Amino acid sequence: MAHPQRVPPLRRAMRELDRAQFARHVPLVALRVPAAKANKAMKALDSHLLNWPRLRNLIDDPISPPKGTPPTKLILLKADVTDPAKVPTELPQVVKALSDLELSVETVTYTLELGYDYWSADEILKAVLPEDAEVITAFEAVGDVAHMNLRAHLLPYKNLIGQVIVDKNLRINTVVNKTSSIHTQFRTFPLEILARRANTATNQTATHLRTTVTENGITFHLDFATVYWNSRLHTEHGRLVKRYFSTGDRPALVADAMCGIGPFALPAAKSQLACVFANDLNPDSYEWLMHNIGANAIPFDAPPAPAESSAEQKEDEEKYYVMPPPASGLVRPYNLCARDFIRASVTKLNDEYASVVRPAYLAAAANEDMRARTKERKHKDGAAHRATAERLRSAVAHWGRARGQDVWSTT
Repeated sequence: MAHPQRVPPLRRAMRELDRAQFARHVPLVALRVPAAKANKAMKALDSHLLNWPRLRNLIDDPISPPKGTPPTKLILLKADVTDPAKVPTELPQVVKALSDLELSVETVTYTLELGYDYWSADEILKAVLPEDAEVITAFEAVGDVAHMNLRAHLLPYKNLIGQVIVDKNLRINTVVNKTSSIHTQFRTFPLEILARRANTATNQTATHLRTTVTENGITFHLDFATVYWNSRLHTEHGRLVKRYFSTGDRPALVADAMCGIGPFALPAAKSQLACVFANDLNPDSYEWLMHNIGANAIPFDAPPAPAESSAEQKEDEEKYYVMPPPASGLVRPYNLCARDFIRASVTKLNDEYASVVRPAYLAAAANEDMRARTKERKHKDGAAHRATAERLRSAVAHWGRARGQDVWSTT
């Protein structure tokens, strides 16, 4: 059990965070020792030191020594003894250890000042919430956004909880709480902002939460309020990419019907040279997918705008279509109903193989050959580039045979 002075003072009535109310003044006994012999004394007194988390047992002496005398340090003893006069009777082992070292020291009082910054989020909330209330400091981190799901009994404290989470987690700038369950076709849910760091962009609102997440070597930009993202699936995303998209000698040909902003599609295209037909019904997910393709320098070829699109939609979409020729990987983004996409995916693969997939992969293979020759002219090893080129050409040959036999498959 922690020493009673090692926890913050109780503030059960607090609803708005007042950091000044968590100050504590802890009376201690300290040993003033010559700085040159402080470490030797510390080793001998190890079990009798303060030994509190996030605190040093050896500190600078706040009182400067008389002129011409060596500098001194203070060794903080455990908090059970607060009267220097009682050290010989209550801590006889300390006296013996110092005697064995033939070290002359001065026993003094010292007041340890602890404040809000010292306590952890869990300790602060235990001091504020009702004694029988479950303390929740866990959250899902989505970039610099902390996503919480507070239960009803904690809602009166929600803003205080949010501010504590911001204060105690330097990578978090905004804390949000889910106000109801998922009820949209895009698997998004309503949110409320509980707290934000003072220097956070003011354009972050409960309906616009732009942030950045790095996962499996890809940087994802997203609006957490308008797209579905689950950071807890990080390991699963990586496992599936490695299991299904990196097996064998040839890159995979993939149709992802509900790709979101691309947690499967983009790593597969960038690291495994997969050709990915990536689709999501949510127009916001589609926009962020397009943005992330460019942000991660993943080559892609956008499909033409649907015939039924308005002139304004086409003009808006065309800004995404100007990209350099692909050097590796290929992403074909779509914004369709998954049912329609699945039904049409085999036809799309057949129709676009000759005009898009085959030229892109052969161009990428030629580029790898060129990189290999450049290295070899410099007497460097170009084997890795040769192997990549062979993988790309092997994929084209395999897909060509599959197309001729009409045995396209989708994932």
